[in-house]
Amino acid sequence: MCPEISTITASMVPPKHSLPWQQRLGKAAGLLGATFLVGGFAHGTEGIEFFEKEIRPLLIEHCYECHSTGEELKGGLSLESRAGWETGGDSGPSVVPGDPDGSLLIKSIRYTDSDLQMPPKTRLAPDAVKAFERWVEMGAPDPREGRIERKAAGMSLEDGRRFWSYRPLSEHTPPEVENANWPSGTIDQFLLARMEAVGVDPAPQARAEALLRRLYLDLTGLPPDPAEIKAFLEDPSEDAWERQVDHLLNSPRFGELWG
Repeated sequence: MCPEISTITASMVPPKHSLPWQQRLGKAAGLLGATFLVGGFAHGTEGIEFFEKEIRPLLIEHCYECHSTGEELKGGLSLESRAGWETGGDSGPSVVPGDPDGSLLIKSIRYTDSDLQMPPKTRLAPDAVKAFERWVEMGAPDPREGRIERKAAGMSLEDGRRFWSYRPLSEHTPPEVENANWPSGTIDQFLLARMEAVGVDPAPQARAEALLRRLYLDLTGLPPDPAEIKAFLEDPSEDAWERQVDHLLNSPRFGELWG
C-alpha cells in the first residue's frame, strides 16, 4: 500500500483493538476504492474538457452534416453521441478507445487509404488530426448521451427467402384469356390476362422488317443492311426467323457487343 493511502487509512480507522479485524479490513478497502475513484474522476474531467474544447467543435463543423440523425446518415454512422461511434456504421465501430491505429475514424481522417477518406471534400488540418488521435489515446472520453437504434440494411433473411429469384421452381397453370387466338405460348397467356384485366389491348404484330431490325439491334447493336433485309424477306422457309437468330448468335458482332 502506498504511503498516502496508509496515512489516510491510519487516520480514519480507530485503534486496531477497538474493532474486529474484518471491520477494519472493510473500512480500509472502502477508503482505498474511494481514493482511486477520486483520481479517476480527476482524469475524466481532464478528458471531458479536452473533448469539449478540441473534439466537439470539429465534429460539429466537419462531421455532423453527414453523420447526425437530423440528416441522412452516410454509411449508417452517427457521430453525435458516444453510443453512435461505439455502435458504428455499416463497417462496424468507428473508434477503438486507446487504439488510434485500430480506429476507422482515425484511419479515414488520416487519408492514408484511398477507399476511406473523411471528410470526403476537405481534408482536416494536421492539428485537427492530431487532436482526434490524442482523444482516442485518452480513451475517447465523451459525455454525450444518447441511444442509437440501427436499422437493418436491405431485406431480412426471411424476406430474402421469399424473394422470387430464390424460390424453387413450381408449375403454374396459365390463366384463361378472352382473346385465345393472340397468345403464341403460355407466357403470352399470362401477359394477355394482365392486359385484359386492366383493359389494355395488345399492340399489333410488328412487320417483318421491324422484327429483323429489333433482332439485329438486340444481338449486335447494329441495324441490318438493305441486303440482309431483302434476303430475310425473300426467304419463304418456316424456320427463317430461327436461322436468322442462330446466324447472329454465331456472329463476331454478337461477342463484340456483349463482351
